[in-house]
Formats: sequence, structure tokens, C-alpha cells
Amino acid sequence: MGSFQSKPEFVTVLANKHVKLGETVTLRCEANTKYCIATWEKNGRRLYCVQDKHVITQTGKTCSLKIVNAQEADQGTYTLNLTNSAGSVTRSVEVLVELNAWTTVQWKEDPMINKLKTFKIGNADVRKLHFLLFGPTGGGKSSLINTIKSIFEGRQFINYLTAPVTSDIETLYFEKYSVEKDGLFPFAFSEIMAIQKSEGVLENDVISALKGHMKEGYMVSLKWFS
Repeated sequence: MGSFQSKPEFVTVLANKHVKLGETVTLRCEANTKYCIATWEKNGRRLYCVQDKHVITQTGKTCSLKIVNAQEADQGTYTLNLTNSAGSVTRSVEVLVELNAWTTVQWKEDPMINKLKTFKIGNADVRKLHFLLFGPTGGGKSSLINTIKSIFEGRQFINYLTAPVTSDIETLYFEKYSVEKDGLFPFAFSEIMAIQKSEGVLENDVISALKGHMKEGYMVSLKWFS
């Protein structure tokens, strides 16, 4: 009479693995019989050994899969199939590889602010750098000033009105805004009336603003376009 084979069963359970990049992963479990064929799958497809990457062993009732130098591509669902003439059984586990951060962000707000505050202009005759914002309505000029002042002054600044693209021009007067936190920073921002399809600021006003010849509060002159 032939020998009787019992249906394969798992005596120990495969456990999910969470490893770091470069570590070795070992999946191991024990069956109730050594008379079975063990095959491994990854993400539902037969796993074939790659040299220096996978090591599959079956010693007696113990089955194991070793994954060397775990990488992101090794993540997935691994399934062990045990089969003999009496039947088959499967178990699956998840392998998660923790990747190293590609960069480390160090937020150093105070050193950045101090560096900008103590910035020295090369020309002794120039006391402050002035940035003129000029462009179409809804381009984000006022929002930029609000954001910069909020960051550097450590408080929400919304004094400058912002206009959507379809609205009328908001900035009617030439205004200058300095940045201040425990003293003035060596730069300031100015905004001049926006450009629209039907009207806009005169070229001479733009030139005067660039040269620093325009006083704060000056109401810009309109130029109508045909």
C-alpha cells in the first residue's frame, strides 16, 4: 500500500515585515509535513530567484525566503504555496521597505531673517534696495507684499488689498512698504497701478517710479487704450 500524505497546513504563521532600506528580510514558517512542494509568489506572480537577491530554502518542515539588501522594488505581497497530492494551502504577508529621506529640511527662520537684516549694500550711497512690482491685474503683486511682510514681521499682514483678474484695479496710488522687525530691513517694496486691457499707468510714471522720483501717495495718471 502507498504511504498516506496529509494535506499541508501551516503550523506557524508568516509575519508581515517592516524593514529599513538595505536590510535583509527573512520570511519563514513551518508546515505540518515535509512532504510538500513550496513555491513563492510576489504580487500574484511566481517569484523566480535573482542571484545575490533571493534565497529560497526548504529544510524538513521549514520553508523560508530571504531577500538580501531590501530596496523599494522589493516591497509587495509575498505568498507561500504548499502543495502535495492531498491538497494545497497558501498564506500571504506584506513586506514594507522604509526608504531613507532624500533630503532633510532644516527650518532656520531666525538666522535667515538676521542675515537679511544685516545685509550690507555694496554702494554706500544706496541706503535701501527698492523693488517695484508692476504687472497685470490679478498677477499677485499685492499678495506677494502681504506674504513677505507676514513672514518677516511674524504677524499676518493684509493691509494691501488684492484684486481678482476680473476686478477693477485696486492700486490707485503709489505706495512704499518697508519690512520691519526689531528694526528696518535694508529693502522695501513698492507697487504701481496695474495694467488692464482698456487702461493703465503712463510710461513716464513707471520710469519715475523706477528712478525713485515718485513720492509715496502719488495718484498715477491713466492712459486709455483704444
